Amino acid sequence: MSNGMPASGHATSRVPGHATSRSNAYDPALVRELIMGPNPLRLCEETLDDAAAHGCALAPGSLVLDLGSGRGLTSAFLARHWGVRVVAADLWGNPADALATSARLGLGARDVLPVHADACDLPFAEEVFDAVTCIDAYNYFGRASAGSASLRPRGTFAWSASATSPATTRPGATGWPVTTPTPPATAGPSRPALLPG
Repeated sequence: MSNGMPASGHATSRVPGHATSRSNAYDPALVRELIMGPNPLRLCEETLDDAAAHGCALAPGSLVLDLGSGRGLTSAFLARHWGVRVVAADLWGNPADALATSARLGLGARDVLPVHADACDLPFAEEVFDAVTCIDAYNYFGRASAGSASLRPRGTFAWSASATSPATTRPGATGWPVTTPTPPATAGPSRPALLPG
């Protein structure tokens, strides 16, 4: 684990509370160095495990937009453990820093492509991404439509914030318009918002 990373491998099911989860395998000093709040690897893992448990798993090879990616740690985590290609979009982070994080963790621009972008004014065509993730940053955007136009029909929007449980929405699911990927009013610390497709 010389670079702070565990051995490569795609995601497998995790037993809740199990001490050998993917996020626990990372060097704590590396995580502390690269984060700006709660452990984003744990939030990402819990969010995506929850999504998979509700039929919204990320398929290897999918193209994922990681909104509010900061220095790229969650983006590298997604690429390495879920086998997806990630566009790491952040308004305040430096794409060079995110690229350096990916390189430090054994990944390249084919795995994680960092871009400087505003989540409320993304420079992408409509319906490009198979999934949009947002780990502990969605509350900064101030609007419900961040990232939704770039999501393919039946794609997964998975987000978490440190004050809430992981939430997953599937735009286009029965009863929920594609332009509104926000969770229902029942979302909160004790009830994750889930919309199975």
